[in-house]
Amino acid sequence: MKSFFQDLEVNKTGDIVCFKMHDLMHDLARSIAGTDCCLHCEGETISGKPMHISFEANVIPSLDLADVNKVRTILWPGKQNWKLAMARLVKEPQAISNLKRLRVLDLSMSSITELPKSIACGRLEFSIDAITKLINLRHLMIDSCKAFQGMMPFGLGKLTSLHYLSTFRVGHDDGDRKSAKLNELKEINDLRHELCIKNLDRVRDVEEEAKDVNLRGKEHLWSLDLSWTPGTKKDNDTDSVLLEMLCPNKNLKQLSLDYFPGVRVASWFSSLTNIVQMTFFGCVNCQRLPPLEQLPSLKYLSMNGMDSLQYIEYDEIPTGTSMLEDLNIYNCPNLKGWKKRMLANEDDVIELPPFPRLSLLTIRRCRNLTRMPKFPHLVEELVLGSCSVEPLIETILGDGSSSTAPLSALKYMRIHDIQTEALPEDWMQNLTCLQRLEVVGIPSLQHMQHLPHEASLQELLIREMGDNLDCQFLPCIDSLQTLTISHCNNLEELPQWICSFPQLRLLYIHYCRRIGLLPEAISSLPNLYTLEIVGCPLLHGRCNKETGADWHKIAHISLISLND
Repeated sequence: MKSFFQDLEVNKTGDIVCFKMHDLMHDLARSIAGTDCCLHCEGETISGKPMHISFEANVIPSLDLADVNKVRTILWPGKQNWKLAMARLVKEPQAISNLKRLRVLDLSMSSITELPKSIACGRLEFSIDAITKLINLRHLMIDSCKAFQGMMPFGLGKLTSLHYLSTFRVGHDDGDRKSAKLNELKEINDLRHELCIKNLDRVRDVEEEAKDVNLRGKEHLWSLDLSWTPGTKKDNDTDSVLLEMLCPNKNLKQLSLDYFPGVRVASWFSSLTNIVQMTFFGCVNCQRLPPLEQLPSLKYLSMNGMDSLQYIEYDEIPTGTSMLEDLNIYNCPNLKGWKKRMLANEDDVIELPPFPRLSLLTIRRCRNLTRMPKFPHLVEELVLGSCSVEPLIETILGDGSSSTAPLSALKYMRIHDIQTEALPEDWMQNLTCLQRLEVVGIPSLQHMQHLPHEASLQELLIREMGDNLDCQFLPCIDSLQTLTISHCNNLEELPQWICSFPQLRLLYIHYCRRIGLLPEAISSLPNLYTLEIVGCPLLHGRCNKETGADWHKIAHISLISLND
């Protein structure tokens, strides 16, 4: 409570992203700052000679009374009045020259498409002169700024003091207008935090443009996003060569590869010893990934939209070495599983040590994924949708070496469109810590009869089931508080077992168009506080207050919501 900063929020890579300041500390800081910091509100004037100026959203900014020789920070959260603000700022020919101390310029989320002639030559381009004069600029934020969507300004490399550059877009030269090439990043070696390099498919001369990028020398960069334009076609390994040349510093903690069109990723991926989070998105031509499990710091791995991916390679994996905590595999239809590198016969079966630290696992739309390390120690979340049940079966059966039952610590599970009939009949018997369960589009609910009586289940969602919700042996789970039955279009009546939960407080019935009445026993649920019925036309009239045929069953419920 004595700290200057409080309530720190930390991201996945362990870096602080924001914090709060105690009210008293904030008042003290404002008092000491005096007029150095200024928040310009509507109807007010700028007093003194502030160094850091921020404008409220929707306020027409004015720097008329500010000493531009002293300004280091300009923030326009609203951005709607950017043109007018810049017109005022540059009303004198030497205005930009006077901003030689400017260190922070935030243009992110700006809808402008051109800049005033005083600082721009051409429709979307800063002039070389203007950039040269902003030599003290430390932070340039241009995320989603329309003026920079086509290209980066030529001469950006002169801003050697930059600490933060949110986005770098590779562009095309257009007549007399020259765009920045990748090698503009050569001399900006003090970049920190994150950098997103977009439109890498526009690189024409890989050797010339990429050889001097020197990402390896940018040792303060902890997050890197390398992105190609969606739909880029394979081009004779050019993109693979480019990726190989964009090797980052070993200090990198987060890496994203988006829409990479190559068949193989760079060799340096498996040597990122400090990487914590790695994401592959839309790399549709990539067929194999190098060994990643042994990266000593890797905790979060996500693969999405990798249509051609067949194998994730591995070397010898000593038991207990993987640090992976969160694994997300989505829309990888040809992924078969983990394969030992250099294995002569792809069908050889070699035992894979389990993920000892994996806490969250999502596998969706991966029908051919049948072989992966076991995940018996999941704690937070398991999501399986439109995928093979083989990995789940292997995990449930285990090898008997662990002192705890597989999945006994799991808190949340969602299963969607999987062949539950292939699972052991009693596969749910170990889910003693399960708090939330969602079952969507599976053949039946019979496996739920094996949920343990001591289960701590609090929420149950049933969605897109057929006309049979029979689960007459469902145990009485005293802890259940929320029940949702949704999009069961062929269901004509609610099962009686929904009234067997004494602590049920919230009941949601959504888009079950054929249900014609509520069970009589619903009136015996003493703690039912909320009933919400949406898109169930046959029930709406029956539940009308006083006049509905089922009103006597639900009159004791405090909050009833009916919505067509």
